[in-house]
Amino acid sequence: MIKKLMPIYISVCGIVGLIICGADISAGIGCGLSVCGEVVIPSLFPFMVMANFISASGAADLIGKWISYITKPIFRLTERCATPIFLSYISGYPIGAAMAKRLFDNGEIGKRDAERMLTFTVNSSPAMAIFAVGAGMFGSRQIGFLIFGVHVISSVLTGLIFTRVFIKNDNSMSAPIKNNAAKSNLADAFVGAVSDASISMLGICGCVILFAGITRSFDNFKWSAMLLEVTVGCKYATRYGLPTVSAVLGFGGASVIMQILTLSKGLIRPHILILSRVTHAAIAFSLCKAALCLLPDRVISVLSTGVPNAVVAVNITAPVSAALLLLSVVIMASAKKAEN
Repeated sequence: MIKKLMPIYISVCGIVGLIICGADISAGIGCGLSVCGEVVIPSLFPFMVMANFISASGAADLIGKWISYITKPIFRLTERCATPIFLSYISGYPIGAAMAKRLFDNGEIGKRDAERMLTFTVNSSPAMAIFAVGAGMFGSRQIGFLIFGVHVISSVLTGLIFTRVFIKNDNSMSAPIKNNAAKSNLADAFVGAVSDASISMLGICGCVILFAGITRSFDNFKWSAMLLEVTVGCKYATRYGLPTVSAVLGFGGASVIMQILTLSKGLIRPHILILSRVTHAAIAFSLCKAALCLLPDRVISVLSTGVPNAVVAVNITAPVSAALLLLSVVIMASAKKAEN
């Protein structure tokens, strides 16, 4: 009964919230649009296109064979899991879940391997950590490299914990069944890469804008931004220092968690996903704190060069980013028309 009434309860609360906090939500949405136009799109979109092209063109298979020599003994996963693991570190949060679902649907991996993989392939891209957070929010790419290094190490440790301790190996569910993956020619791979990246980018920007509006309406609970949406959360976390920013980047926020659950479509249990996000955040916070304590003051001063800036990451304006999205929509429409 409660489950059936939940959508009605959420809808009523949403309508009441829009009426009461309409002005604050509008202001937050404006802030979210600014963050998307000046930080998120310029720093993430090119990397997402490149990652999708690597996957669609077949280059990921060759890369996966090389990387599997490292990933198989460390994470005890099949060779086919190597490519999503690699791409999750270069293209951002949703890619790992999307590729895990694709491999599972093609019968190339089992459900158990997919769940184990999704506990640690929910990662920030280097563009997000280095440029959006490091250069954009701290005014220093060096800090971005430090944050990304901590993020990757924390992810690997999280993977070791969940693939070896929490989720036991089950060969009956892990063995690949078949390989139906189709390779595209370079032209189709490029157009498909842009189309898929555009769709993902629109979804990411939508979540950033929505949660920016929700966060702005919580005047007395602005810290909730760190739990809701990673971009706005990192921006707010800068006032508490690098370890907190690293933790927020590792956790990902409710927005990322919902994206992963939606894309994976039941491949990972919600409580396992949330527990893995909390583990990643805790490890990232501890490692970053330790790094700042162990590094010499001279190194810290070099890392901290630059003026903190919570909005501008690269010299690309919001209108240019809007033009990028519009161009992507046109390409998507052209691709769909060509298919028909």
